[in-house]
Amino acid sequence: MGNYSKFHENPQSLCNVVAFDPGETTGFCVMGIPPDDLLWPRNMKLSDLLHDHGHIEYGQIDCRTGSSNLQDYETTVFGHAGIGLIAEHIGASDMIDLAREFKGPIVLEDFVIDMRKIDQARHTLSPVRMISMFSYGLGIAELNRVHIQNRSLHKTTCTDDRLREWGLYDLHSGPHARDATRIAYYFLRQCMEGRSKGAAEKRWRGWPNRFDDPVDRTKKPRAKKVGTRIESIR
Repeated sequence: MGNYSKFHENPQSLCNVVAFDPGETTGFCVMGIPPDDLLWPRNMKLSDLLHDHGHIEYGQIDCRTGSSNLQDYETTVFGHAGIGLIAEHIGASDMIDLAREFKGPIVLEDFVIDMRKIDQARHTLSPVRMISMFSYGLGIAELNRVHIQNRSLHKTTCTDDRLREWGLYDLHSGPHARDATRIAYYFLRQCMEGRSKGAAEKRWRGWPNRFDDPVDRTKKPRAKKVGTRIESIR
C-alpha cells in the first residue's frame, strides 16, 4: 500500500489528511503539509506547497477479492459470488490501519444513491458496507475526527485537467486513487482559506492539538425572552 517512511523521517511533523473513496475498489490518499503552510493566504497554491514541503501517497485497496493467499470460497458468501465479506473485512482493516498510522482527520466521500443509475447488482451497495464496517472500526480504535465530504465539491473543483496542472495526476494510479487524491486536496485547500472562520474551524477540528479553537465555547447561549412567539403555533 505504499512506503510511508518519508512521513516518519520528516522533522516538520506534517498535518496529514487520510482520504478514502470507499467501494469494491477503495481509493486512498494520505496527503500532508507542515502546519505553518495551512496558515498561508488562499492565493498560495496548495500544489506548490505540497511539492515544496509536503508529501503524498495514494493507492487502491481491493475490497472484492482480497488477498491472493485466500481461497475463493473464503472470500465470498456461499451462493452469492457478488459479495466478498472476507475481502471487505480485510479492506476495512487496511483502512483502519491507515487511519491509525497517521492520526489525522479522516475524510470520506459521501455516498448518495442516484435513483436514475442504481441497479440490483450486489456491488452497488459495497460503498455502504465499507463505510459501515470502517466506521465501526473507527469507534473501536477511538478515531473520531471524520469528515463526510459532498462528492460534487471535489469532483467539480479538482478535475482531471486541474490535477494535471497541479502535477497530481497519475495515469497509472487507478481512478479510485485519483478520486481519493481529489478528496484530500479539496479538504486541505478548505483548511487554507487564510483567516476565514470556516477554515479556522476546519483546522481546529482536524488537528486540535496544533490549532486553537476559533470559537469561545465558554460563553453561555443567550436566553430566549419569555413570551417569544413561536411561528408554527397559530
